[in-house]
Amino acid sequence: MISILILIGVAIVIVAIKEMTIRKMEKRSKYLIKQETLSDKTMKKLSRNILIQLMIKSTWFHIVFFISAVIAGGVFIGGFIFPIVYVLLMIFLVVWTVIQHRKIYKTVGTLEQYLMNFDKKDLQRIVNSKEADINKKERKFLKEYNIMEKHIGVPTTIVTIVQTVASIVMWINTF
Repeated sequence: MISILILIGVAIVIVAIKEMTIRKMEKRSKYLIKQETLSDKTMKKLSRNILIQLMIKSTWFHIVFFISAVIAGGVFIGGFIFPIVYVLLMIFLVVWTVIQHRKIYKTVGTLEQYLMNFDKKDLQRIVNSKEADINKKERKFLKEYNIMEKHIGVPTTIVTIVQTVASIVMWINTF
């Protein structure tokens, strides 16, 4: 019972922090886009903002379980393998994202610029439509989206699934 209460408390705190951080990053991105010229430095900042938002939005769930397991003392009950795998995967994800950011920051920065300037309800339609059905600007967005998906999205998804399973197992060990 105490583990469930800890989980709920941690979830409330993590979600509040996540929402505040996302709002702050979106404001920063809008400010950067309003500048007259989008320099190389600005594109790096925009791409960093969207990648931080992506990491926060994709990792908050398993971080809640991991922190709850740490607080409840269930991290090392099942052995050292799950916490070690969890931390190593987190380090890998950060390093991989930084390396990929250096390679494709212009693509990612352009995506952030597009996301801040245009209506977000059309994005699902653009991503799911055939290339012949969309205009030139939407094709460019789709191309850059696919590059980001390949370089950052797929590895992030795989690592997040493994981390989620590991963190839930650690949390279950608190009972």
